[in-house]
Amino acid sequence: MKVSPTMTPQTRASGQRLGLRILALTGLATVALITLPGVHLRQPILATGGKTLSIVLFLALQFIVAATLLLVRKRRGESTEAVSIIVATCAAAALPLLAIVVAHPGFPASYLLLAGPLFAALLWLLVHAAGHPRLAGTLIGAAAAAGIALQAAFSGGLLSRPPPAPSASTRQVITSLYTLDVTFYRNFIPRPETNQGGITPIGDQYLLGTGSGDLYVFSRQDGKLSRRKLAYRVPLNDDEFARADGPGMNPVWFRVADVLYVGDGAEGRLYASHHFWRPAERCVTMRLSMLQGSPEEILSGSAKADWTTVFESHPCMTIGGENMPTLFGGINNGGRISAFGNDRLLLTIGDHEIDGWRHTEAASQNPASSYGKLVLIDPQTHGSEIFSLGLRSPQGLIVTRGGEIWTTEHGPQGGDELNLIKRGANYGWPLATYGTEYGTHAWPLTSAPGVHAGFEQPYFSWVPSIGVSSLVEITSPRFRHWEGDLLVGALRGEKLTRIRVRDSRVVMAEEIAIGERIRDVLQGHDGELVLWTDAESLVFITPSGDARSGELLFAACAMCHAVTDRQRRLGPNLQGIVGRPVAAVEDFPYSPAMKAMGGNWTRERLDEFLEDPTHVVPGTSMQFMGMKDEESREKLIEFLESPESRLDVMPDRGDI
Repeated sequence: MKVSPTMTPQTRASGQRLGLRILALTGLATVALITLPGVHLRQPILATGGKTLSIVLFLALQFIVAATLLLVRKRRGESTEAVSIIVATCAAAALPLLAIVVAHPGFPASYLLLAGPLFAALLWLLVHAAGHPRLAGTLIGAAAAAGIALQAAFSGGLLSRPPPAPSASTRQVITSLYTLDVTFYRNFIPRPETNQGGITPIGDQYLLGTGSGDLYVFSRQDGKLSRRKLAYRVPLNDDEFARADGPGMNPVWFRVADVLYVGDGAEGRLYASHHFWRPAERCVTMRLSMLQGSPEEILSGSAKADWTTVFESHPCMTIGGENMPTLFGGINNGGRISAFGNDRLLLTIGDHEIDGWRHTEAASQNPASSYGKLVLIDPQTHGSEIFSLGLRSPQGLIVTRGGEIWTTEHGPQGGDELNLIKRGANYGWPLATYGTEYGTHAWPLTSAPGVHAGFEQPYFSWVPSIGVSSLVEITSPRFRHWEGDLLVGALRGEKLTRIRVRDSRVVMAEEIAIGERIRDVLQGHDGELVLWTDAESLVFITPSGDARSGELLFAACAMCHAVTDRQRRLGPNLQGIVGRPVAAVEDFPYSPAMKAMGGNWTRERLDEFLEDPTHVVPGTSMQFMGMKDEESREKLIEFLESPESRLDVMPDRGDI
């Protein structure tokens, strides 16, 4: 057995000095670990808030534990080489990573990408500090000093990342009936802490409520976007929720869901749906708040910011309480608002993941609970009633001109739904769905996967899910070929879907690529479409140029009359047609009826022919039913007559 030599006072003192040195270096290394990766947070560590700060400090504690264990191993003479350090680093980082995945998905992963190598390097320096004290002390001290200087620079605003400059860009998107000008206004709205929110027309402008509760007024003239921030905000007490930070409480999902202005004339009401934290009970509700005032007062910020509560969901959701979520399920909040008649409102409320599978209660099927419902609200009396039930996370709501009520609803894995709402109807969630549990081929609360038996069927379902969001009915003459259709936004799909309903069924669904997660869709002033996206972009969509421009109208003619890559033209070249003789293109096989017509193509004759070809030339082989709109015929003839028009090739249709 190995016998340790008797420890002399000098040896003991030397060991104490070494221990204090190691302790000091461990402290400095911990400071470096906390502060240096903060370059990815772009703000002082102490200003990051509860969840982020907790994870950073947790990582520091893991470092201290790993360093202590390795130093003990070294003192015992056991191996502390590179493999041991790498194992210690991986083991220590595992718990913070798990904490991020479960409790704080918004935490920047780039912090850990830098913290991991730094973690291992600092451990190596500590383990070898006894043999190389001056080198280790210098490097660890320099790292700590650099980290402290970095934090001081952040606190003083010296290293703050400048906000990206606002920019505007337009691209064309081809649909079956229109070429669209899609204009993106990016970085006009500072990035909020969380997504969602909504937009509403007010006066001749628009009002945006972000997911974080800030309010902006914006408008567009001559292609230029103007916007300003209002002095007041939605009464979302997210600061109190953040201070109450605890296990399972994700502040990213505590948010504003929608805004709606209702009014005609001098007096109106601005409504906002949002979460609300009750500190005394430590629980969350969905609220509908109202601010009263004229459009001018609300848009100027002179309206008294006296929000009143019109509706509050029940029961209040105690996070982690009995039969309540262990995680705050605000991702399934719903919150879409729509006017219903002259004096009432409809509000969708998601189930907040109280779905009978992850938790005991299936709130959507409980008539005593507000969650998973469409609620009818009287703003005057503050009375409410359940209009329909069995919903999961209804992110879209529209009441059409004809009085139909449509919702769009998130399914689980698959099973996103378009629902035609009937009063008192039960839409099945969580007992019936066309979706499945994530990573499986069935939904556990139904015995028959892939059916929706026993409840109101969805009008249409998406499998796989597209992440449906808002929807709107097209009523403007500006999109007259889409009139009466529904436009559905998508988060995961980053697209619009145009849905045409005829004879009580969906007869067509056309996808329109946008390229950003669409949070809200609005039919705005003059029929323009306005989108709000999760990239904080404001997007305006209009028909390209003029919806009835001659070039766009000729695009349909060019399918037969212009040379394409796929086939030779089926009709004669139309270049110079106004004024030339009928059937004058050499080597083209005109029909006998067209050859017999004679004369020249005047503007008047072309107009008659375009209106009804078979009436003007009986027996013509031209497969065209006619153009009944007089203004469209006039624009097309002007395009055909223009010497600048290229009628022998397909028009430039832009980016598909």
